[in-house]
Amino acid sequence: AVACRKIYLKNMAATTIQANWKASVCRKTYLKNLTAAKLIQSYWRAAGCRDAYLRTVAVATMIQTNWRASICRKAYLKNVAAAKMVQASWRASVDRKTFLKGLAAAKLIQAYLRAAGCRNAYLKSVAAAKMIQQKWRASVCRNRYHKHIAAAKMMQSYCRVAICRKTYLKNLAAAKLIQASWRAAICRDAYLRTVNAATMIQTSWRASICRNSYLKHVAAGRLIQASWRASMCRGAYLTTVNAAKTIQSNWRASVCRNTYHKHLAAAKLIQSAWSSAVCRKMYVKNIAAAKVIQGYWKVALCRDEYLKNLAAVKLIQSIWRGVVCREIYRRHVAAAKLIQDSWRASMSREAYMKNVAAAKMIQAKWRASTCRSTYYKHVAAVQMIQPIWRGAVCRKLYLKHVTAAKLIQSSWKAAVGREKEVKNITAVRLVQANWRAVVCRRMYLKSIAAAKIIQLNWRASLCRNTYHNHLAAAKLIQAKWRSFYLKNVVAALIIQSWWRAAMKRRPQPDPLLWKYIGGEEVAEGIILSVYTISMVTSMFFLS
Repeated sequence: AVACRKIYLKNMAATTIQANWKASVCRKTYLKNLTAAKLIQSYWRAAGCRDAYLRTVAVATMIQTNWRASICRKAYLKNVAAAKMVQASWRASVDRKTFLKGLAAAKLIQAYLRAAGCRNAYLKSVAAAKMIQQKWRASVCRNRYHKHIAAAKMMQSYCRVAICRKTYLKNLAAAKLIQASWRAAICRDAYLRTVNAATMIQTSWRASICRNSYLKHVAAGRLIQASWRASMCRGAYLTTVNAAKTIQSNWRASVCRNTYHKHLAAAKLIQSAWSSAVCRKMYVKNIAAAKVIQGYWKVALCRDEYLKNLAAVKLIQSIWRGVVCREIYRRHVAAAKLIQDSWRASMSREAYMKNVAAAKMIQAKWRASTCRSTYYKHVAAVQMIQPIWRGAVCRKLYLKHVTAAKLIQSSWKAAVGREKEVKNITAVRLVQANWRAVVCRRMYLKSIAAAKIIQLNWRASLCRNTYHNHLAAAKLIQAKWRSFYLKNVVAALIIQSWWRAAMKRRPQPDPLLWKYIGGEEVAEGIILSVYTISMVTSMFFLS
């Protein structure tokens, strides 16, 4: 009995040693498996984070390329508009210089023609004076001869002188009447010219007032249009931002939901596999604790990533709003400069027209004064010649008066014709100035209408491009989401097939091995742990 008891104690000691050894071996194996599982999970999460980071980098790169392309497009269109405006200004300056050269040439030709007319009139007057002097000298000689020869005809001469004096007085009264009529006509023409100049100044002033009022209304309309377009763009931008936020929230919810379902399925699978063993229970508890810690860790990582993405989105939004406000400010500055240039051009044009009108008035006054001085010189010459000719023959005096009357009539007709020509030239120039103003106004209105059409087309194309970019981004996100979803489904199907095959393929342990190891539950747990490790390792290498 003592020997049997010793043998029994030895067997119990060996059994205790074996049990402790097996427990230490199971513990070491469990720790190795736990370390391997954690390593596999860390690699799997690192791969997921790397994929998410690469997707974020790709999307940010695509947004940056589109943004830079839009900036380059805007800069190119601004340069094209500036070049067109410079070309238009250059062409206008070339046309203005050509017009001024033509006007100067016309004035030069008119001056030469007038100088030639005055020179011809002066030469005619000199020839007439020489002819009068010749006649006068011949008459003096003839009178001396008649005084020596015809002393008997003195009484007849006295009678004829009396008759001639009366005729001369009548002709003198008629000449004075003609002179008074001529001066009255000159005063009347000067008065009418003054009235016409005053009327033209009033019309120009009223036209400038109407033009200023029209430009103010146009500026107000453009300001209202700019404000309305800015509000429309802001509304479209806010709608796009809200849509992007909605898509982001749905995407994050779907990712969290899928992650939750995956974790729930894995937990159910592990609980169903380890429900019959104590080691399985301990493993499930440790796994549950590790999953809770991992869940908190993942939530913290997701929160950090979400905050980073939110900060990046806010930064992009602030940059975009700054660019939009800067662009609106530049447009307003360009519009203000264009309005200022138009206003200065209109003021310069009005000053130029005033100077032209003043020059024309001065030229008319100068010509009138020249004609008047010439006329007074002729009158003085006639009045100086008249007392010399009073003692001449009445017939010759009468003929000379008739010739002088014809000369005065021809001069009067020439003056009237010249005045009519000056009036016609003034009217033609006024009509030309009005026609040029109408043409310039029409061209300005056409350019404004064309600029508005170009602006509308450009804004429509910009909105269309933005819409297509957003649509392409949404389609890209949908395609990435579908591919990711399909990859997850395929991975889940592969895991399920591997697990079913492993459950079908696992061998049945030998009863002797059960007794040697220490029980059926321990043997089943070891087999399940070995198959689980092999399955996880194969999944890692497959991914």
